[in-house]
Amino acid sequence: MSNIENISLSAEKHLNLAKKTILRSVALGIILAIVPAIIASRYIRSKFKQDRPMADKIRSYEQYPL
Repeated sequence: MSNIENISLSAEKHLNLAKKTILRSVALGIILAIVPAIIASRYIRSKFKQDRPMADKIRSYEQYPL
């Protein structure tokens, strides 16, 4: 093998490694963005579910004012 072939093989290995690293970082970024959003949306939904009985009471007061 000539020196140029060795350099091109080495460059190809580095390029493949760079592609894998970029894909991993993009996947990790997506996971780190989506997981907290899912947790937060479930937390917010659970908070609103607890407030629904109060909303039902308000509706009943609107239907039958004192």
